[in-house]
Amino acid sequence: MGRRKVVLKRIENKVSRQVTFSKRRGGLLKKAHELAVLCDAHLGVVIFSSRGKLFEYCSPRTSWSELIQRYESISNAQHQETNHDDDQVN
Repeated sequence: MGRRKVVLKRIENKVSRQVTFSKRRGGLLKKAHELAVLCDAHLGVVIFSSRGKLFEYCSPRTSWSELIQRYESISNAQHQETNHDDDQVN
């Protein structure tokens, strides 16, 4: 007996949608924690509910400011490489 495939579409029933959000949010945060602990990964997860409530997870031994700073430096470097590659083609 296997799991049935979930059709990915908005859940119309408000109560069911909230229950699903709550369960999946918990599962996502648990997986993030497991990935951080088991693989020594540095990660952050930010979730906003439909009502605007914030849920977050930041891996141990790191901070949000470190994660954001690292992301921005890598993202900017990759963006500059892409622009440099485009300039060479033209």
